Formats: sequence, structure tokens, C-alpha cells
Amino acid sequence: MFGYIRYSKPDLTFREFYIYRTYYCGVCKWIKKNFGELPRVTLNYDIVFISILLSAIYLEEDKYSLERCAISGFKKKKLACNEYIDYATYVNIMLVYHKLLDNYLDDKSIQALFASKLLRKNYQKVVDKYTYKAEVLQDGLSRMQALEKNKLATLENMSNIFGEIFGELFVYKDDEHAEILRKLGYSIGRYVYILDSYEDLEDDIRKKRYNPLTSYDKDNISSIVEREIELLLSEIEIMAKDLKLRRLEGLVCNVLVLGLRNKANMVMKRRIE
Repeated sequence: MFGYIRYSKPDLTFREFYIYRTYYCGVCKWIKKNFGELPRVTLNYDIVFISILLSAIYLEEDKYSLERCAISGFKKKKLACNEYIDYATYVNIMLVYHKLLDNYLDDKSIQALFASKLLRKNYQKVVDKYTYKAEVLQDGLSRMQALEKNKLATLENMSNIFGEIFGELFVYKDDEHAEILRKLGYSIGRYVYILDSYEDLEDDIRKKRYNPLTSYDKDNISSIVEREIELLLSEIEIMAKDLKLRRLEGLVCNVLVLGLRNKANMVMKRRIE
């Protein structure tokens, strides 16, 4: 359920792509700083975007540091560094930890259970620092599990709850930006949940895992998903214009307007083929 909030590279300027890379590498470095070397493998595009979005709203200019990177042959690289990147790393651990637990519940994956135990100490660090956020996430996932267990789960109510979770995680603090960030996160969360359900449908059926789309007529699933995704993309595009961005507008809008649509088109095309 990661990697859906991506940029459209052909539509980025060279400078925008360079800035994106400084954030990507910055998040990677801050994961190491906050949680150690191993959790860096959990880095994903969704978390990078949250760091960019919040930085674009709250910062007048980027802050950078020069750090050596083992992946780049220990050459010094320019990395973005700020409190919003720091926050994004905590959100990352929150989501990854619960994703691993979910994988264990679904598949009885020993690897997922082992990985979750490795992250347990880091997750507790997240809970200690962002207690309310962690409670919202845990409560939302518990509600989703209860709906599934009682056979009351639908695409609508499950994606709504997941949207509520994302809505809270997109909000950095309770200020004039909170409302639009919560609404944007809600719509993106629903987009991620629905698209992920669609992409995993055949695999879930084969492995006898829960998927809300199995309750629909097989011939109508693609059109239902396409309609829902199109409505969400339209909502997100409108909200992108309402964001009070201080900078990085081209990069943020590239992801929200073009990147999300491109990713949806790729998933839809791949499933149809």
C-alpha cells in the first residue's frame, strides 16, 4: 500500500527533479538519524511527498546539508533537512509497522512478523512523540478490522476510514492550513486504498485474503474503480489550487495533478491487460 503518491518525471523541470532528489535523500538520511540504518529500506514515495508538501507550505526557502552517501560511493550529496522531513520519518515508521502487522494477519508471514518485531522499539519511539497521531491510526485500523471481521466492510466505508487516517497524518499542526491538508489527505487516502485494492484483487482472491472489491460483479469492477478514482482525482486537483504554498508549487502540483493520474492509469491498464 505504498508508492502511489509519485511524480510524473517527464513533466518535471530539471531543477524540480533535483529538488525532489534532495528531499528523497534527506528523508533517507533522517530515517537513519532517527531510527537507525535498517529502517532506511522502508523509504517510499508517499512519505517523501508529505515532507515536500509540508515544506512547501511552511518554509520560505529550503535548508540543506552536505552528507556522504554509501549508495553514491560515499560522495557528498546535497540533502534537504528540516522539521517536516523529520515528521515524515515518524509517519513512515507508523505506517510501515502497521503494514507489517497487517501482512502477518493476512498471510501469517513469518518475515513480516520478524520485521515488525525489529521495528517495535522504533514504533514505540513514534508513539511517545506523536501519541495522538498513533492513536488515530490504531483506532482507524481497528475499526477496519472490526468491519472486516463482522462482514460489514464495503469499499466505501473502508476507504473512508483509511482516508481519515491519511487526513490526520497530512496535518502537521492545528493552524490555518489544517483543514485543507486534512481534506487533501482524506481524498489521497481514499485514492490509495481503492487503487491498492484494485491492483491486489487477483492476488487477494488467489490467496483468499479480504478485498472489498470481491463483493461487486466481476464485469463491473473496473468501471466502478475508474469512476471512484476519477472523482477523487478531480477533488484533489481542485484542492491543489487551494493550497497556500510558499514555493515548490510546480513540484507539488506535478504530483497531485499528473503523478496520481499517471499512476492510476498505469494500474488500470495493467489490470485490464
